[in-house]
Amino acid sequence: MTTPHRHPTEPLRVTRGLRRTGPARVALAATGLLLGSMLLGGCGSSTPAAPRTTTITVTPTPSASSATATPTSTTSTTAAVSPPTTFAEATARLATGTVDAAAGNAFTSPSGNIFCTVSNAGGTPVGCELKGGRIAQATAGSCPTGGPQDIGRIEFLSNGPTPICNSDSIIQVNVPALKYGSIGAVGGSPIRCLSETIGMTCVDTATQHGFFIARNTYTVF
Repeated sequence: MTTPHRHPTEPLRVTRGLRRTGPARVALAATGLLLGSMLLGGCGSSTPAAPRTTTITVTPTPSASSATATPTSTTSTTAAVSPPTTFAEATARLATGTVDAAAGNAFTSPSGNIFCTVSNAGGTPVGCELKGGRIAQATAGSCPTGGPQDIGRIEFLSNGPTPICNSDSIIQVNVPALKYGSIGAVGGSPIRCLSETIGMTCVDTATQHGFFIARNTYTVF
């Protein structure tokens, strides 16, 4: 058997590179690429994600100093006080008053427009007279012809309270004013008068009759 002879000048070739270029190296390269991709994916994209934004709206509450108060208006209704038209109504009104002993027999309303007497001491007629605001007669012919045609006084006569178309005056000066809510009365006389802002109410407790008088108006009952 003949052994092949190598020429001494021919180098011995080692095929290490050829052996490493086989399937193993391709698999290793693919594995490297896969790991690189995983690392890049784990680190995130090169473009940062947009930050999440939360919007909170706060509505300020006006303070006591800056708040503007809404003006309010309150309307109160007070029932109008009407003049009494019966003896019972008049006595009920007098029951709410207080006798003013200092008023005496003669006095005026606080305004000074109504003068009254509650007894005929000294011959003065008992009743009340208006200083101003005389009252037109209720019907034509109520006042005597030839005299005043309006009513200025109401007197307690034997037939009860009577409107007088007077041309004279019984008004006295320097007499006390009967305060509103007070009653003028004297011992021995059945006449009692209540002073009110709407006028003067007088009654005769013996005959159970009376009257109301004020500027431009009167009522007898």
